[in-house]
Amino acid sequence: AMARTTSTKASLETIKTQLNTYYLNTSSFPPNLQTMVTAKYLESGKLMDGWNVAFIYAPNPGNTERPYDLGSC
Repeated sequence: AMARTTSTKASLETIKTQLNTYYLNTSSFPPNLQTMVTAKYLESGKLMDGWNVAFIYAPNPGNTERPYDLGSC
């Protein structure tokens, strides 16, 4: 379980970094993580956590404190 947790945390960090890069390039956050794959910011394998469950992502337009929610079940 520890390896899955470590893998999931690493993937979340990668996604956060790429979300910020996407934002810098487009001035907005993507509507979903699949957009990040299509735009070549992420590999499709990065969309699942260590338990093979899709990450939860939801943009919060207009919320500068928390521009998006990102997590794992």
